[in-house]
Amino acid sequence: MAAAGLLLGGVAVPAEAATVYTAPLRTAVRGLPVAAEINAGYDRDRYFGVWGDTNGDCQNTRQEVLVQESKGAVSYTSRGCVASAGRWVTSWDNGVHTSAAEVEVDHLVPVHEAWGSGARYWSQARRVAVYNDLGDNRTL
Repeated sequence: MAAAGLLLGGVAVPAEAATVYTAPLRTAVRGLPVAAEINAGYDRDRYFGVWGDTNGDCQNTRQEVLVQESKGAVSYTSRGCVASAGRWVTSWDNGVHTSAAEVEVDHLVPVHEAWGSGARYWSQARRVAVYNDLGDNRTL
């Protein structure tokens, strides 16, 4: 997941799931539970849904991330809902892409990893919300 755009780094949690926790890093890490992942039953489309259009502007989450992360002006298809061109720089390899079709938008923490680490116990609404979270630009 999880998580915005071109795999920029960092992890965010939707506001509904966020908790304030302050402790030295070593203390926090020692307090993390360790358990085997359980990936049985994982189905991305079934349990996380698809890119949604949460603000109703005709641009789904993928399009919102493309627009947000373009380093230049974005061109759209005829309806203005789908980005077609811009200037995206991927942080992993500094590759420059000008065609939106060449740009992979995915979650920094893959949803498969989230599923295996406990998202299978979340409500469907929470999984879909995490999948489409635009609240922190480091999530996608």
